[in-house]
Amino acid sequence: MHDIGMSPSRKIVRAHNDYLLTGLAGDLTPQHLKDFQHWLDAHYNGVTAPISPDALTPSNLRTVEEIVSYYCRHKHNDWSEEWIRNALPELQSSLYANWVEDLVTLCRSHHEGLSALRSERFEAKLVGAPSQSVNLRYLAALLRLADVLEFDPERTPSIILERRDIAPKSRIFWQRDHEIAFHLDAENRSISLTARTPSAPVHRAVLDVVLSVDHELATCAALEHEGLFRVGKIPDIERDRYKWEWPSRLATDISEKDNSFVYIEGAFRPDSKRILDLLSGVALYGNPLAAIRELLQNAVDAVKEQIAYERLEDDEPGSSDFSPKWSEFHRIRLSLEEDIDGIWLRCVDNGVGMTKDIIENHLLVSGSAARVSTRTLEREADAKGFAVGRTGQFGVGALSYFMIADRLELTTRRSNHAGDHDHTAWRFTTEGIGSFGELSRASRSTNGTEARLRLRADIFDINTPIFSQISQYILDTVSFLPCRMEFKDNINGGPALQFAAGWVDSSDMLSDYCLELNKRGKRMTELRDGQANFKSDARNRLRWLGPEELTFEPLAARIRVWLPYFELPGGNSCVYLHLEDDAVVQLRNNDQFLVPQRHAFLSWRGFKAISRDPIKLPANVSVEIDLGAGATISVDRGHLSFPTDDIFEAISEVAQKLRSSFANENIRSQFKVLNLGTLNIGMDDDSGFYWQRESDKWSAVEAPFAEVLKFSYEREPTGGRATNNGREVQRVLTMGSSGSQRSVSRLVGGGRLVLTRDNSRYSLLQAAVIWDTMPSEFRRGARSFPESLRGLLCVVCDGQVALNKDHALAAALTRHRRVDPANLDANCSDDELASALYSTIHLPTEAWSTLVSKVGMRERILEFIDRLPERRIDAWTVSSPNQYIITIDSKGRHTRKQDFRINRFNTYDGRNYILPSEERDWLRIEGPKFEDEDKEPQVNTISF
Repeated sequence: MHDIGMSPSRKIVRAHNDYLLTGLAGDLTPQHLKDFQHWLDAHYNGVTAPISPDALTPSNLRTVEEIVSYYCRHKHNDWSEEWIRNALPELQSSLYANWVEDLVTLCRSHHEGLSALRSERFEAKLVGAPSQSVNLRYLAALLRLADVLEFDPERTPSIILERRDIAPKSRIFWQRDHEIAFHLDAENRSISLTARTPSAPVHRAVLDVVLSVDHELATCAALEHEGLFRVGKIPDIERDRYKWEWPSRLATDISEKDNSFVYIEGAFRPDSKRILDLLSGVALYGNPLAAIRELLQNAVDAVKEQIAYERLEDDEPGSSDFSPKWSEFHRIRLSLEEDIDGIWLRCVDNGVGMTKDIIENHLLVSGSAARVSTRTLEREADAKGFAVGRTGQFGVGALSYFMIADRLELTTRRSNHAGDHDHTAWRFTTEGIGSFGELSRASRSTNGTEARLRLRADIFDINTPIFSQISQYILDTVSFLPCRMEFKDNINGGPALQFAAGWVDSSDMLSDYCLELNKRGKRMTELRDGQANFKSDARNRLRWLGPEELTFEPLAARIRVWLPYFELPGGNSCVYLHLEDDAVVQLRNNDQFLVPQRHAFLSWRGFKAISRDPIKLPANVSVEIDLGAGATISVDRGHLSFPTDDIFEAISEVAQKLRSSFANENIRSQFKVLNLGTLNIGMDDDSGFYWQRESDKWSAVEAPFAEVLKFSYEREPTGGRATNNGREVQRVLTMGSSGSQRSVSRLVGGGRLVLTRDNSRYSLLQAAVIWDTMPSEFRRGARSFPESLRGLLCVVCDGQVALNKDHALAAALTRHRRVDPANLDANCSDDELASALYSTIHLPTEAWSTLVSKVGMRERILEFIDRLPERRIDAWTVSSPNQYIITIDSKGRHTRKQDFRINRFNTYDGRNYILPSEERDWLRIEGPKFEDEDKEPQVNTISF
């Protein structure tokens, strides 16, 4: 009868099965669902219904069947009691009063331990009239032993084993009974078991059953030794009946059948001491101070759980995992203290606290699964629309304390808000791995935990105060807090390190990183001798616009976006310049400015980490990303994995908002054009602008002014006075920084193309842009070309482009962003195709080959070219000292190299572009010229 619950009603089995498949409660009551989920949390890693919301698979169906089977086994004791109470009511008076209660107690006892069997409810008593003795403790011992000794092969007949789909992990227990011979000698009070096992798994199963039997025999022997079988109301004449004379263990004869195998402990098993050492050491965490992070994470989790319990009791708990409404009432306090036996780090929180069970079975059990109460709390919070956001994942964090400490003292009291509180405060002390800790009751009256770590002197740098080292580690580690936190030096005094709830101020770290590296991998502030003061000047002038905050729900991420800029004489600038006497001072390697570097600070639920994959960031901004459930964290807490591309678009939108805001707010800055070019923002404005002129002079630009499209091999054509059509022209110079260039021609629209000769020994032909009046259009745009060159689409000089505004493609190219030919297919729009063809002009020839290799693209290009007025595209390109005319037509892409001292451009098929002769189309720069011999033209064609 005690196992009748192993055969529950089909209705209850089907209800649990259907619930797992569909998530619908059906006939299950709220209490049924609560009990089921509680068990799933404890035994199936918190699985929730429905098992497969999208599509059922054979694997899912087998999983559901397995779960329900094991749950029925788990619940059979309860269901047995339920059956007894429901099926035997009419018999309740046929034996003695309350006999059904005694039967329930007896049936349930075979799942209770020794401590329960010692309780008063099992003491013998007199019942009925005439009275008789009922010894529940003795009956319970017989029931337990009889249950575990039932090895009869008929209990698991072979025919059933063959025909039933027994789970692989259960099949071995069915097989073992067929290999056991059992003998009970009542006269001599001996119990023996013999087995000849056919395989190692069966051998292991037999040994396991021996352990189970020995455990029950030892339990009965202990009860006999304590005299408990004869406690209660037993007539003296019957006392000897309850003397337990059976042995405390089985006599066994177990060996391998026919020597067909040799039994060993064939399962992988841990070297507990070694694993604990690894989990608590630098081998896992790298830095011993990671123990500080683990200490703080445990305190933070305790506060987060306490806040979650409080929010669940509120009518308006909110939808964010962070709410100042509750954060203000909680606090984490760290302090450095000195005692007679050393220096201690103390961490106090008013979080949820711990019970005796949590200390014993979770804190002290490395790698323990999440507590059932924790899973329940997270599920209830999710149902209310917010997340608890715990950082605890692996159950090994407390071990790390002993990287920096040799003693832990813990005082804690569980919050009354938690459903599992035990109304007691506890104190636990231990000296780490290999030692045996002690638990005792404590006098703490409020919920929360105090952890004290006695610090090891050999861990810290003797040349730096311990408080400073821990403070710096906290600053480098913590990014977001659920409550206020402080760290005080109670040894030497001084100001405390204090944090408000929410984001931790990271402006100093952001500033250090954005000035750290340039594109060449060198330190951005690495300067020439005598210029070291520029580093501190740049740091002192650095400011931040923002932050703009957003939430990215798919990754449960909170994000802050910042835009760096410099507060310079003359206005705010997105790049750093050093001006002395209105001149731009070269910083190093002929750099005129420094661009702050983008950086992403990543964290997981408030604690910094590093992404395993590169993070794509929008231009000009640095970001802080605190990830939640959408990311996974490594065991050492140092590395994150998450879909990095998904978050880019969300950040880009906010970054553009910051860029536009800065540009508009600083339209009167002397560095307006530098800012617009750096931020890639265009606007109309007629207030003029400043730029670098001859002799590095930084001053207001006046019309007419001109800029030579420079070669990369030479900073600027040398020479003196510049004129155009007899009038003097102010020259503006291209500015550079580690391969990043800023030029007026890239940033200011309008103007017209003119030609000039550089002052190298080759007197190379070059292009320039001249503005006869002050521009009001500050964005990339097309130019007027000389009459004789208007058939050209553009001039490209080492990446700098002058686009002909009168060309048929000019409108499409100015309204459409540049397209990567590799990302295009034959279904593209005309504007996209025009942009791709334009890109192939100044990209390596592989770009053209990639484009025309796409299916249907050759025909698409031919059709597009055929619709152009000239049925071709010609462009003049300059790459260092080499000059080319590139043509794209119905035959392919053609490149014709020009001689050095050309007076006309020659295409591959003989078309000539005569250089203009009018003075208005030339920029004359005074200076010596050098002659050289002509070079032979070369032609290269890549056909379709």
